[in-house]
Amino acid sequence: MTTDKTASIDGDPIVYAMAFAMQSYALIDEDNAGHVVEVLPTIKEAKELAKEIGLANYSTSPYVERTVEMFDDMHDTLSDFIFTILEETGAIDHHIILSGKSNFRYSVDPDYKANRKSVDKPLLYEDVRDMLINNFGAEYAEEGFEADDELGEFAYWSIALDMPEDYVICTIDKDLDTIPGWHYRWPTHNKEGDLYWVTPEDAMKTFWISVLTGDTADNIPGLKGIGPKKALKIVAGCVKQKDYYEACEQAYLSHYEGEMEEEEIIKRFETNIQLLTIGKGEENGKEHSRPD
Repeated sequence: MTTDKTASIDGDPIVYAMAFAMQSYALIDEDNAGHVVEVLPTIKEAKELAKEIGLANYSTSPYVERTVEMFDDMHDTLSDFIFTILEETGAIDHHIILSGKSNFRYSVDPDYKANRKSVDKPLLYEDVRDMLINNFGAEYAEEGFEADDELGEFAYWSIALDMPEDYVICTIDKDLDTIPGWHYRWPTHNKEGDLYWVTPEDAMKTFWISVLTGDTADNIPGLKGIGPKKALKIVAGCVKQKDYYEACEQAYLSHYEGEMEEEEIIKRFETNIQLLTIGKGEENGKEHSRPD
């Protein structure tokens, strides 16, 4: 693996991981005018303390004390993290991309990521983003696109220039496995890190399997009862985009037969294709749509 490459880093999961890691939780005594009993590192520890001291009527609340020392720790941790990515991938350069507020997918399907609306962002969410931008050169994705789309676009640009080994996509988001080339998944609490190569054939297969299974994390419905194993059987023998499209289209038609009109089924199929395609093509990610 050569070393003259760029690490394309997905900044979104870094922001959440860092912000949550530096956030504490206050144990509040609701029977004592909201008195803060103690600040603990996790909600679990706060609940355990409440049980231990016999506190029945209590609540927990995210807590952060913004100090110079805390921001110094944040900077050092981010610096070490980025250095480790470069060391593990052999990259000599990097760019970090963050998603902005707008995303064309919301206009394609108003229910896109609707399951996340009730999840509160960590208190340091904006602080971490600001530090990545001001101290580590992070940039926002183009308006209307996610960080994933920018990373995918850079990869496709490199491939078009016949330089598929000049980048490594760095993320914990499995969706980006639909992009060919080098990938790096940094270690998390339940998974080891991994540096691996995705062939164009595997990227294509991964994409079409996701069209069949959907993506629960982003609230994209797939075909009920179709998991990765059954999806793999459906696309077995497919080689070209046209093969995959036709096999998956038929799976949708068969699945919803008698429940929806054919036009509605095809619309749902095409919507999932558009939602799941990563990149910034002229048609907002429709390059997988019906072949000519």
